[in-house]
Amino acid sequence: AEQIDLTGLFQKPELLYFHLSSTLAPGIAPEIARNVIYSLLCGATLTRDRKCQVYLVIDEFQRIVAGNLEYILQLARSMNVGVILANQSMEDLRTRTTDLIPTLEANCRYRQWFAVSSSDDRARVVANSGETLENFVTRTVSEHGESYTFVPKLMPRLSQNDVLLITDHPKQSI
Repeated sequence: AEQIDLTGLFQKPELLYFHLSSTLAPGIAPEIARNVIYSLLCGATLTRDRKCQVYLVIDEFQRIVAGNLEYILQLARSMNVGVILANQSMEDLRTRTTDLIPTLEANCRYRQWFAVSSSDDRARVVANSGETLENFVTRTVSEHGESYTFVPKLMPRLSQNDVLLITDHPKQSI
């Protein structure tokens, strides 16, 4: 009677919140979180008639997952479970034993940045912003008058300053 039935999440709208303090229980909190994720994905396989979209939101997810992140994301996608991952910085996803950045970039379609504090993260946002064609104007003055030359140049869509200005604003994000 006291168990949590995760298959019920696919039948009726419901919110389950697990506060697992990794500060107070650094050894057990990630293990419990992995068990909840596993149980949710198993529940998805057992539920044939799904009436509700289920979202899994994990804050500071790098403390919970490691090399199994790609598998979790692929399995969740195949089970139509939306996954929202939150962390402070991309550099938090790199340890001396694991680098989750390539997996995250390959498996996450949407990324939102509220603040970009590290120079590595700013460079990543600029590089991923795409490119645009900018016209550079050269003005030449001679005894016959002025002439202008327009030279198209491929530039990043966002500059480092653009990223700083956007993420310094409390109501803007990238």
